[in-house]
Amino acid sequence: MQFETETVVERELTLSEEQLASKYKDRLDQSYKGLIHEVFTKILRGLSGSKVTRPGSFRSAQDGYAVKSSLKAEDGLLYPLEKGFFFLPKPPTLILHDEIEYMEFERHGAGGSSVSSHYFDLLVRLKSEQEHLFRNIQRNEYHNLFNFISGKGLKILNIGEVQTTAGVAAVLQNTDDRTVDPYLVGLENQAGDESDEEDEDFVADKDDSGSPTDDSDEE
Repeated sequence: MQFETETVVERELTLSEEQLASKYKDRLDQSYKGLIHEVFTKILRGLSGSKVTRPGSFRSAQDGYAVKSSLKAEDGLLYPLEKGFFFLPKPPTLILHDEIEYMEFERHGAGGSSVSSHYFDLLVRLKSEQEHLFRNIQRNEYHNLFNFISGKGLKILNIGEVQTTAGVAAVLQNTDDRTVDPYLVGLENQAGDESDEEDEDFVADKDDSGSPTDDSDEE
């Protein structure tokens, strides 16, 4: 369910004062006014009596609350929350921070086409040894996810190198982080290798086009 983020609504509940006092005392108000998603959350929490988890401090490259990815061949959204990660719509998957052994950023489709350099995968390894692989995340989401994950104190296993929170912070504070970030260096090297291969093929074809292919004129 999605709401317009800036839409303000004013609603009055169709419940009598007796119902509010007897069944929903201290849980619901007679009327609400505010942003539509906040009003919906308050009413849902009051009616159900359950805790409702809302997006936290994470923001994507498009200033959203989630990043597009895929899990088990299903496309969806990965929500980095204050105490876990939630993938929707299917399979709905909740991973709590306390369950995570480490996380690893991986180049998408290593050795594949040049399109792969625009995406990366995120592997989540649980203490139970179960793994979740979130694939096809756009490259411009890397820094936001990296900052968020390291800020939560989660272990990041990055291109064969274990980086602690302090190590990650040092990388991100460097103004020229491309020279020290092993993931970005690997990603850019992959893109560069693919580009070089295409250039070499082009040069070879150009040279071949000017050489004789028929030996009949030779003595």
